[in-house]
Amino acid sequence: RAYDVDVDVFDLFDFMDVETTAINEIIDKGRSELTYADALNLVIERVKILTDSESSLTGIETGFKKLNKHFGGWQPTDFVVIGARPSVGKTTFAVNACMNIARAGHHVLFISLEMNETELVSKIASVLTGVDSERITHGEMNDDERGRVAKASVENGAWTSRIHIEDISSLKDTQVAGVVQRAVKRLGVEVIVIDYLQCITSDGNSPVERMTNISRACKSVAKATKKRLIELSQLKRRDGAEEDPEMSDLREAGQIEADGDIIVMLGRPRGAAMLRCKVVKNKVGPIGVVEIP
Repeated sequence: RAYDVDVDVFDLFDFMDVETTAINEIIDKGRSELTYADALNLVIERVKILTDSESSLTGIETGFKKLNKHFGGWQPTDFVVIGARPSVGKTTFAVNACMNIARAGHHVLFISLEMNETELVSKIASVLTGVDSERITHGEMNDDERGRVAKASVENGAWTSRIHIEDISSLKDTQVAGVVQRAVKRLGVEVIVIDYLQCITSDGNSPVERMTNISRACKSVAKATKKRLIELSQLKRRDGAEEDPEMSDLREAGQIEADGDIIVMLGRPRGAAMLRCKVVKNKVGPIGVVEIP
């Protein structure tokens, strides 16, 4: 293909990434299988380590204690879907999760397909200082607010450097593997957030087929890299979906429901300050509803 003058070089790169991921999966499957006794010893050893450290987490800290009880932290190969209607707060939820992950000492990649890096950085600065993110974005701060932002930047520089932002105008399903694998190798990221699922493009013939391709690509790269992939997703329009969403509200939901290891639906009752997190699918623990301030 490299010698074919009609092949687009970037399409060739994407093809190579997809095929490399497929080869890695074959290699993983070819490894020696564990016996039950060997696997049980690994579980016992992990429990012993947790007991010695007085920690109940087996994965990366989510930063939300109530959710930790459901997940035990973000686990390797987790494909996590966070669904919400616009303006409910899914991006803010993801930004807070990224900050908590970075504070805990882990590198995280935020792939933003909706907002630019300036808007995203402003959201982080807003969480740290309490200054409205739009005022930061547009430079409409007074002297006191500028001082607070500058001070927060210095005081939190040690861990904010672990948050890596990829501002991409478009991303194809065939490019997901390459972007993630390069970030894992180059930056050592352990968690990847993509905002949001429906902004990824695919060559399918229908919305359902396109979403199936996208969902499978994301699931595949999480397994191949053994990292945590958190996907934000929009919901269908339905009265009450912003307050009490269901898994079926996910747009073109079929394959997402099947591939997601954990699916969390965010809702916000009218006039309420609390964010309602409904865990509707969880392969590693219980489902249920928790509220986050």
